[in-house]
Amino acid sequence: MILIGLAGPPGAGKETVVAYLATRHKFQRIYFVKDIGHALRTAWAGAVFDDVRHDNEAELIRRMGGHIWLLQRPGCLTRAGHTYKGITPQAPDRGLLNDGPIAALYNRVDKLLDDLADAREAAQA
Repeated sequence: MILIGLAGPPGAGKETVVAYLATRHKFQRIYFVKDIGHALRTAWAGAVFDDVRHDNEAELIRRMGGHIWLLQRPGCLTRAGHTYKGITPQAPDRGLLNDGPIAALYNRVDKLLDDLADAREAAQA
């Protein structure tokens, strides 16, 4: 199972990515980090946390073998104001740029999933 946490300012596209992962790739949407135990007991293809806002949430997901995707959309920080702090990026967090049509965002999501699958295969070989 793949575990993903989505981080980014309001309006970056987290809801869009969650919906795509749930419908196209059969991921289970997890609303709060406290539900992580439930996510790991399911038979879903993966689980996605829809809004990782704090470093402790991101660290828990990373410790469970999960991946943090940092969504970026030009102009979002301006619209969100100065109240959005977000998480502290760490390697190997992945960036996900949302700067064009929705099809381009979906293609980038698919590419990140392919990269994760390739890394898992390489680690098992």
